[in-house]
Amino acid sequence: MWSETIKAAFLLLAAVTVLVFQGSASAEVAALTLRMSAGPQTDIQPGGRVDISCAFDPPATYIFWRFSSNNGVTWNKLALCHADSGKCSLQEQFKNWTDRLATRVNGSLTLWNASKEQDGVYECEGIRNTDAAKDNRSITIVTPPAQPTVTAADSDTAIEGSRLNLTCQSVGGNPPPQISWSVRQRSQTEYSALDSMSPVFSWQPPAQKFGSTVASVSVLTASSANLAGIVCHTAHPLANATSNELLIKVLYAPKLPRVASQRAIAGSSVGINCTADANPVAKLTLLKSNSTLSEASQPTLLHSVPSATRNLTGVYSCLASNSIGSARRDFSLTVLYPPAVQAPSSVTVREGASLQVGCNVEAEPPPFTVNWRHPGSGRLLGNSSRLLITAAARTDAGEWTCEAQNLMSPSDGREPRNGRGSATVQVTVQYPPGMPVVAFTAGTSVVQSGSRVALVCRPSLLSPGVPEPGFSWTIRTSTSTRVATGPALTIESTGLEDSGEYACVAENSAGRGPAASISLTVQQPPRWLDDSTATTTTTTTSVGVGSFALVCAVRGRPACEVAWSRNGRELDPGAYSVSREFDPALFVTRSTLRFVGPSRSILQPKDNGAYGCSAQNSHGKITRTFNLVVEFPPLIQTSTTKLALDPAASEISLECEILAQPKPKVTWEVGSNSYVSNVSQDTLTPYKHRATLFGVRSHGRFTCVARNALGEARHSVDVVPRGPPDPPTNLRMLSPPNWDRVSLSWQPGFDGGLQASMWLRCTPPPEGRSADEPIRIEHDSSLRTVAANLTNLLPATNYSVVVFARNQLGSGSNSAELRFTTSELAMPTVTGLRRDGNSATTLLLDAWPAGYCLRVEAAASVKKSQTQQQQQQQKLDASERQWRQVKLQQSACDAPSDGRLTGLDLSTLTYRLSLCLADRLAVCGPAATTENMSGFPEVSSLTIIIVAAFCTLLIICLVAILVFFCCRNRPLASKEAASSGDAATSAARASELDSPPARRDSRLRRHPEPDLMASTYKSFSSGKPYAMVSPHPSLTSTDETSIDQTNKVFSTLLSANHPIVGNNNLESGSDNSGTFLHPGRQRKVIYEVVV
Repeated sequence: MWSETIKAAFLLLAAVTVLVFQGSASAEVAALTLRMSAGPQTDIQPGGRVDISCAFDPPATYIFWRFSSNNGVTWNKLALCHADSGKCSLQEQFKNWTDRLATRVNGSLTLWNASKEQDGVYECEGIRNTDAAKDNRSITIVTPPAQPTVTAADSDTAIEGSRLNLTCQSVGGNPPPQISWSVRQRSQTEYSALDSMSPVFSWQPPAQKFGSTVASVSVLTASSANLAGIVCHTAHPLANATSNELLIKVLYAPKLPRVASQRAIAGSSVGINCTADANPVAKLTLLKSNSTLSEASQPTLLHSVPSATRNLTGVYSCLASNSIGSARRDFSLTVLYPPAVQAPSSVTVREGASLQVGCNVEAEPPPFTVNWRHPGSGRLLGNSSRLLITAAARTDAGEWTCEAQNLMSPSDGREPRNGRGSATVQVTVQYPPGMPVVAFTAGTSVVQSGSRVALVCRPSLLSPGVPEPGFSWTIRTSTSTRVATGPALTIESTGLEDSGEYACVAENSAGRGPAASISLTVQQPPRWLDDSTATTTTTTTSVGVGSFALVCAVRGRPACEVAWSRNGRELDPGAYSVSREFDPALFVTRSTLRFVGPSRSILQPKDNGAYGCSAQNSHGKITRTFNLVVEFPPLIQTSTTKLALDPAASEISLECEILAQPKPKVTWEVGSNSYVSNVSQDTLTPYKHRATLFGVRSHGRFTCVARNALGEARHSVDVVPRGPPDPPTNLRMLSPPNWDRVSLSWQPGFDGGLQASMWLRCTPPPEGRSADEPIRIEHDSSLRTVAANLTNLLPATNYSVVVFARNQLGSGSNSAELRFTTSELAMPTVTGLRRDGNSATTLLLDAWPAGYCLRVEAAASVKKSQTQQQQQQQKLDASERQWRQVKLQQSACDAPSDGRLTGLDLSTLTYRLSLCLADRLAVCGPAATTENMSGFPEVSSLTIIIVAAFCTLLIICLVAILVFFCCRNRPLASKEAASSGDAATSAARASELDSPPARRDSRLRRHPEPDLMASTYKSFSSGKPYAMVSPHPSLTSTDETSIDQTNKVFSTLLSANHPIVGNNNLESGSDNSGTFLHPGRQRKVIYEVVV
């Protein structure tokens, strides 16, 4: 409490000081900062040492130390240090720390011989004047945990499938240890993870520091975990430990192994064995068909049968049960026996048909061969239990014997045995009647509805059938299938439902013969499906209905064609859809007119009218009219909101055009007065109405109010004096702007009572127009929207557009401003710009694409300077140049064939070249200038490679030729020297001529003007332009080359009449002797090379 009181007093004193010195010159006070550190480490064992340092900048006047043993939840005042007094004092409750803790006024705190109670968070806070800063550090007293112990929460015994809860407890340890688990399965020595037991882990930290750490695990028990040992492990920075082993016991239901199925020959002995694994031991029971055969209360049960019979075959079950559960294992016992054959005593079959007779063979195992034997003919058919003759004949009648044989192999290893069996069948062959004959006795195959038709069916003459057949009819129409009997069939009055196929079949006890059929077609003119004779119906509905449709259903054969009309005219395909459905079974054509289409989806007022439906086929035509009445509330179509009253006119009339069904009542409201108006109806469009208010002589607002049973509508018209037009509205772009144009639209305002014209003002103006010149827009005044294209724009340019109207009384206000930016346009640039050698009048450049023109501009050249100030001035001069367009001698839109631009003055002017659109010369691409331009033509890398290769090859050839002549002349010279003296002399001279020339003395002579050379070299060394001029009579060319004794070019000699010299393009030298050429004072310098 006393530290908080001092802190508050200090803050109050600082605030008073600020108030006292407010308004006077105040000194800047740096904010208090804190850098806190602890070491050498913050995790120490009991008895260890740690230093905590708080460095304040600038030094704090007061330093408060606080301690929290619960991670900052609550704080206790530890110590207070006062810098001026140089003293630190501990709080009363921490006096017992005196021999283990020390604080200093410099912001340091030292713990030595640390104990558990000093584990926690240490915070220091410094105060200086009105500033404060604080920070904290955590100090952990590390102690090892005790050996863990494992216990079962309830019991160490569990039932398989349940969970067993285990607890591991470790006392002490700071920080708390990490706990893990492992298991040793029964009959194993190594421990492994609990993954196979589906563990669920939990961990509970100590309730207080240095307390007990508890970890729990819930494991899913299985039979394999019975008598398994589980331990837990603790991991801690100071020590790791393992708990005692806890053996768990698992009670589980019986588990039965697979029991092999057995095979035994009837009459032999059989043994059955059952074994179960369970805890506790299970009771074993042997069952057959859920009947108990034997029982045993031990792990194994043995059941014996001395003599097997067929009734022992079946499924047996070995059942094991204990207090936990039960298990069942099914297996089979098969008793083997020879075939037992059964077959029908007699079979009747139709002649020529397939004869199929089966014999039922019971045997175990099934027979490997089954044969049919015919004793009368000696035929043998097999191998199948079914006798199959695809076309039976009368010779196939008689006795047939089915014979079967199997092989019985028991599972006990005894020798296999053969088994045999047989049965006899008496076969009788009959034949059915043939196809009858069907004919009309009255009528034909195609008749009109209402006619009489008679049919007759007679037996076949070639195959009448034995015994004598009877006759039946099958009548298949589009709607049903009917049956009749007897040889004759009569229809007194035919209808569409009688159309179909009539089939007659002859049948006797041997079978049914093939059917003979004949078709009957009944035709009918169109008839309405509802059988109504009314030709006109009326339907009333409401506007906005989305699923309304008119249906025209008609029946007739041939199928009817249906056509729709509205008020006697063809339908609008955009407002209606017509679907046609034909039912071939009922001969019904159904045409549906739906009031939907590309332009709408619901009923509209314009759907009122008479809709005609006509149906027609080859036998006639019928027509029906649907009068559709669509009711809707009034809709006022008048769009005029203002009218001007001419002062010279005595009165005007106001009109209100209304759509409504039923007919509305119309009134005009003027101020507080209302007038009932007569309503006229459009004869062609009954739901269109018009109300007129006559004799309007004053200005004001007139409101047309239309009402009917479904609602009302209002529309106001302001009658005003004539004046300038209202501003247009809704100025917008119809599409994103192009680089040179944009499409605009807007809605004109009220024209002021006079004919108005539309105007557009664009800033900056399009090419070819002045800044203050608006553009007149021609438009149709009857249209509610005006559209216009603004052209001749420049690419990548910001534009602002407004529109306004103008009449005889003046211009209206501007519309809202529309701003847009035109798109960019990719333009080619001039390429390959270079001098033509040293020419000062000709430039070379690459050809440009078609559709573009070359723009050439010139400005005075800026002299090159060396100092930074002069270079900066040079840039300013270049940016302020006045460029003027240069007219070329050749066409500016056709690239010169030789790539040359002539007639230029490169010595005094700088040129800027750019490519512009041929049809828009103001639209140009980036410019290329002649400043810092290369004097050599651009050469491609391929050209350089080719020239280098050629030069290399030429040098190799010259070297080879030189070597050849040297080797050839040496033997020849020796031979001629030995033959004669004259020849030797000649050889010596030849050798002298062939040998490399002796190095001769070379010097450069100069004619009078001795100071010129020095001045020239001085100018060369200073980097200024210079020239060597040689008017010597022996030099015939204006441009000569001076060479030294090594045959290397070292300078170009320019004559006095060279353009550079003649145009006085050389700057004066720095030498005062005046040996350079100055304007008006040309001097000749003569150099001569003497070798």
